[in-house]
Amino acid sequence: MRALLWVGLMGVLTAPCAAQTVTKDTLNQTVTQQMQVLVPHIGGRVQTNPLGPNAPKDAVSYTHQWPGTYWEVGFDAQEVVLKFDDADNEYRLFIDALSPIPIAQPGRTEITVADLGAGPHQLRLEKVTESIWILGAFEGFYIAADGKALTAAPKPRQIEFIGDSDMTGYGLRSGTQVCTQDQVRLSSDAQAAYPALVAKQLDADYQINAISGRGMVRNYDGSVPDNAMAKVYGSIFPDQADPATPYLDPEWLPQIKVYDSDSPKTALLNGDVDLGIVWSGEAAILWSKNKKFTYVLPAEGAHLFIDSLAIPKGAPNKENAEKFINYILKP
Repeated sequence: MRALLWVGLMGVLTAPCAAQTVTKDTLNQTVTQQMQVLVPHIGGRVQTNPLGPNAPKDAVSYTHQWPGTYWEVGFDAQEVVLKFDDADNEYRLFIDALSPIPIAQPGRTEITVADLGAGPHQLRLEKVTESIWILGAFEGFYIAADGKALTAAPKPRQIEFIGDSDMTGYGLRSGTQVCTQDQVRLSSDAQAAYPALVAKQLDADYQINAISGRGMVRNYDGSVPDNAMAKVYGSIFPDQADPATPYLDPEWLPQIKVYDSDSPKTALLNGDVDLGIVWSGEAAILWSKNKKFTYVLPAEGAHLFIDSLAIPKGAPNKENAEKFINYILKP
C-alpha cells in the first residue's frame, strides 16, 4: 500500500512542506534493485549489515542505540526514498532549507519525499529519542538510477559528549518530572539538548554517548550498579555490559576529550590532553607540580567569576559564621 500522507495522517509524518510530497509504503515495494544507494556521512555509533539479495547493490542497514545519531547525504534528484525498520524511535528529517519532517515510530516502511525540484539537495536525518534498551534500524537512502549521488563531507571539528541525562535531552518534551522508561523514550529529544546545539553552532560532528541516570562512576539511585557508563562506553550498543560489539573508528578523533570542572588539571597532569580551560587556582597547582605548563589569558579576554560565602537570613549561629568567614579570608 502506498498512501499520500498529509498533516496528522496515521500519526507518522506531520506538517510536510508545501514544496514537497511525502508518501509511505508499508509493503516496502518502493525500493528496487535498480535504485542507487546514497552513502551517508554518519554522526554517532552504528553497526552496518547488508540488507540482502533483494535490495540494491551495497545497501546496508544501520543499527543504532546511542542517542543523537544522525545521517547526512547529498544528491541531485527530484525525490529520495528512506527505508526504516524501527517501531520505537522518532526521527526528524531536514532537506535543504525546508521545514523539518517529523517521522515518529515508522516501523517497517519506506518513505518517499518527492517534488523536491531541481537539485542538488542536502538531506539530514536525525534520531530524536533516547532508547538505550531498544535497537533501532535505519536502512538507508535511495534515489533513481539516473540521479546523481553527491558526497556529504564531514565537519571540520569533532566533539564527543559523555554523560547522563543532561546530554540525552531527558524529559525535554515531558509534562511531568517522573517518567516511565517508555515516557523517557517518547519525551526525550537529544537533538534539542545542549550538546547537539553546541556542536551545530561550532560546525562540528558529534557523538552523544550518554544514558539517562548513568554516571561515569555510579548510577542514579544506585540502579544497575554493575552497568555504569565506564563499562558500556566502549560498545556500539550501550545495553551490553561486556562490549561484544566494540566501537572502532579510526576516523573518530574528537578534539575535545573531556569535561571536568572539579579537577581540570588532572587530565593535563596525566598527559591525557595537551590543552585545557582551567580555573586560576587549579592552574596555580598545575604549574607548581610541573613548570612545563603555561597559563594563558586570550587577547580577546576571559570570563570573570567569583566565589562567595553567604550567611542565610535567620541563621541561628550568625556570629560564629562571621568568625569562620573572617578566618577563611585571612592571608
